[in-house]
Amino acid sequence: MNPAVRKVARAALFPVRRVLDPRFADTHRRLDATKTSLHQESNLTRWVMDRDLGRLEQTLNSYAATSTEALSFVGTQLRELQDEVQALSAQIAELEERLRVAERTGEPRS
Repeated sequence: MNPAVRKVARAALFPVRRVLDPRFADTHRRLDATKTSLHQESNLTRWVMDRDLGRLEQTLNSYAATSTEALSFVGTQLRELQDEVQALSAQIAELEERLRVAERTGEPRS
């Protein structure tokens, strides 16, 4: 066979020979194993993140409910305090009016 033809044939078959080389078969196997491992780890990571996200959502919902209840209680207490302050203000106004009337009429203070 002609050496030039043989050289061209070798060059053309080089990629095929490389793929069939046992050294590259091991590399291919390792790449597949790495890909599988990464896929499994990403699935585990996704599962852990979903679980933790669910827990965080439950905690935040609990805080929101507690906060709403606390604000409702504080609002009720403030309204009651406002009513009491208004009642006291009315009593003070009434007492001041009675004092003014007593001072004008010269009645003794009791």
